[in-house]
Amino acid sequence: MAEIKITKDLLVPFVSKDETRPGLADVFRQHGYVIASDGHLLIRVPENMVDDLEQIPEQGLPNTDSVIPKELPWNKPITKDCLMKALDKAPKVEEKVRCEDCHGSGKVEWTYEAQNGHEYTDTFECPVCHGKGHHGVTGKLVPDPQQLYSLAGGAMNPECLYDLIRVMETFKVKKMSQRSSDNFKAMFTIGEVQILKTFVIIEGEDKPLLDEMINIR
Repeated sequence: MAEIKITKDLLVPFVSKDETRPGLADVFRQHGYVIASDGHLLIRVPENMVDDLEQIPEQGLPNTDSVIPKELPWNKPITKDCLMKALDKAPKVEEKVRCEDCHGSGKVEWTYEAQNGHEYTDTFECPVCHGKGHHGVTGKLVPDPQQLYSLAGGAMNPECLYDLIRVMETFKVKKMSQRSSDNFKAMFTIGEVQILKTFVIIEGEDKPLLDEMINIR
């Protein structure tokens, strides 16, 4: 890994902006690691590699040890160039302006507090984008967000690949190692830094997308 100064500010872009995930809203220390995560991408850096450790609070939950898949004897390199070429292979569509209120899902969670003090939570159509998940198009052509890629034993979409590229660019490297995976996520490493990325879960009517998967070697 290139000689870079690892600080809290370097990791802040990877924390969650989702108000329903307050435990992931900032960088924190846990079990000898400094952690940044948005719930889909998680980065763990050994404490001895972080310069401003005293600026980062200890935090007990969520317990990140519980989501680390058992490390297998893998050491398969995956390069930034390989991921970029895979993105180029995908069909292109017009880029949509994502609705940040629902994070592109078209749905929001509302909580109602009854007079007896009980709270009731349910999911509804986003009132800002009317369930579309976006506010029109930019005119720019981008990889089809529904395109799937086979990587590290699971399915990933363009957003997943861009996340991995962003990690490599942040740590100023051109490749990372595939180390292990389970049914829900894959673990990569850059030196002693651990990176977890969740897979895209394909069910029901989306299963035909698996037939068009691009294999990343």
